Amino acid sequence: MKRLENKIVIITGASSGIGRESAVLFAHEGAVVINVARRAERLQELEQHIKANGNHCFSVVGDLCDPSTMQRALDLALQHFGRIDIAFNNAGILGALKPTHQISQNEWENTLDTNLSANFYAAQMQLNAMLKQKMAVFYLPRRLLGIV
Repeated sequence: MKRLENKIVIITGASSGIGRESAVLFAHEGAVVINVARRAERLQELEQHIKANGNHCFSVVGDLCDPSTMQRALDLALQHFGRIDIAFNNAGILGALKPTHQISQNEWENTLDTNLSANFYAAQMQLNAMLKQKMAVFYLPRRLLGIV
């Protein structure tokens, strides 16, 4: 039996890099992977690759800065499987690649929104779903959970 057989996994930033390789590895270990990213073509290629190896996955195209993207991923997991088991929030961008004094406020805020806020809100939504199913399996510092 594979280590993650029948586990339902949501991976953000799955279209390239660490996210893509993690999606392939999770699927290889038996998980059903829900890949979330902005680039539809790359998600489609990833989905074909995973399925060609006899594994299961789904894709949700969207920007995590829009909360409806994570909501669609959660809805897919909950409607098809009734749960999520693992959340790997990996989405991120490099941001503006220029000298610090030339980065605009808009460019800076976009980097923060993508790399920090979007992942925090995604984790918050996932945690709410996991708590409803009485199965929160990822670590957040106790103070973020409101536990003293």
